[in-house]
Amino acid sequence: MLDLSNPRVLQDLLAAPRVLAPERLLIVGSTSNGQLANRLILFSHLVALAHDRGHLLVHPAFGEYADLFASTRGSLLCRYPPSDAFYDARAAKALTSLFFKVDRDARNGIGKTSPRALDAMTTPEWRARFEQFALSMCATIAPRELPPSSPLRYLHTPLPAELYFDGLDLISAVKDFSLLFLDGWGFRAIGAHKRNGDAVRRFFVPASPYRENVETMAAAARQGADRLIGIHIRRGDYRLFEYGRYFFPLAFYVRLMKQIRALLAPRRVRFVVSSDEPQLLETFGDLDVVFGSGVPIEDLYLLAKTDAVFGPMSTYSYWASFYGDIPLQWIHAAEWSPSDALMREMGLS
Repeated sequence: MLDLSNPRVLQDLLAAPRVLAPERLLIVGSTSNGQLANRLILFSHLVALAHDRGHLLVHPAFGEYADLFASTRGSLLCRYPPSDAFYDARAAKALTSLFFKVDRDARNGIGKTSPRALDAMTTPEWRARFEQFALSMCATIAPRELPPSSPLRYLHTPLPAELYFDGLDLISAVKDFSLLFLDGWGFRAIGAHKRNGDAVRRFFVPASPYRENVETMAAAARQGADRLIGIHIRRGDYRLFEYGRYFFPLAFYVRLMKQIRALLAPRRVRFVVSSDEPQLLETFGDLDVVFGSGVPIEDLYLLAKTDAVFGPMSTYSYWASFYGDIPLQWIHAAEWSPSDALMREMGLS
């Protein structure tokens, strides 16, 4: 690795004059907060921003889950757009050049130092290597005043703060630099996310065989049912999260499901139950209940195939609602009950 603690080396790296001004800004997402749904929320907002404004995006922090999705499988960079045109962009070449300057040892493990060759290095060792590079660049850039000639910039959002890109003109703000490193989970592009929802969904289509497994389970769950209702039962860490505010007893979920069934009668109601802890059919009595496969991505995307989702506040149920473009009702208290008006509002009755 390049000795970034050496002031001379660091000065040369950061102050190097630009040779070619890239035609597009490249955004590097470097933070890996939480599990799959948390990662999807952040990545999807960055994808929406890149799609909306024509930026390039690299998100190495998503590498742990890259093989679950058709667009990121086989990609070290987890890049957007996923087309081959990405590799020819000057900003992509600038990032690749920077990586091999910082991690000199990496040259020994790769034949060519092009963006395409780097993107193909998808072993866990290389994923860890590139993610560490992104994090080290954030740590390097953060405390310094960079010269105008430097191609590097940095933005940080500490939890629980959020930074909204809506109305922020990155190109004008950054002037003539190519690489923007992001550190934090709270980056959001609300307007772009709404405008480009379909493009985001296309990017996050599950890879095979997960996609086919979800389709098979959803078709089976639909048979003989007029309404398919998703129930997210969050246990695990919610015992302690916000002092157990959203940790509801199983009896609450059973009562909720019976209330929904009664409100939707005489329609035949089936429930898809998704939980982070194993559940028994016996728990739900005479309710018509099906479970997913137990594979996290399949359970999440099966929930997105329902007509509506109910559950405690969570990025998991939010992603299912967004991806499936279906209503979501978050539950904030164990005393809460659904109503006829809510069923109509959600398009269920």
